[in-house]
Amino acid sequence: MIYRFEIALADVDRSVYADLDVRAAQHPSEDVPYLLTRVLAFALEHRDGLAFSKGLSDGDEPALWQRSGDGRVLLWIEV
Repeated sequence: MIYRFEIALADVDRSVYADLDVRAAQHPSEDVPYLLTRVLAFALEHRDGLAFSKGLSDGDEPALWQRSGDGRVLLWIEV
């Protein structure tokens, strides 16, 4: 199932202000609290290139990550 979240982000400490339109897919074995925690982590760590990974369907990937243009992992976020 795909969920859509509209988030008005105002992170004064990092001077990050953005209106986010987040679409997050829920894995069949994932419960709603875990999905919401992933979305919250996405909002709290928001930056260019941050994306959801396959996560639960691939145990070797984090919940969120940021990759460079050449494929190197710059940020790895576990939930």
